[in-house]
Amino acid sequence: MVCSAKPLPCKDADFTIDVINKNGHCITQLTANAKTGQFDWEITDAGNTYTYKKQRVVYLPDYISPNAVVTLNNGSNCAVTKRLPMISVL
Repeated sequence: MVCSAKPLPCKDADFTIDVINKNGHCITQLTANAKTGQFDWEITDAGNTYTYKKQRVVYLPDYISPNAVVTLNNGSNCAVTKRLPMISVL
């Protein structure tokens, strides 16, 4: 008997959300897990939609709230959506 794990659907469209210190400011950074792809981002926040095309890494502007929802489409009919996490800055 051979056991193998099935690949997760849309794993190539997954991404990470990090808060980094850039020039003394806390910035939300979105990073696609895949190294290559289409990388179409859509950020929905307070009724507004912001898009970023063909960027593996996106730095969100400071006016994006912690309630924003982020979707990454990898161009292969697959997308992953996540809500920004609540992060406390000390």
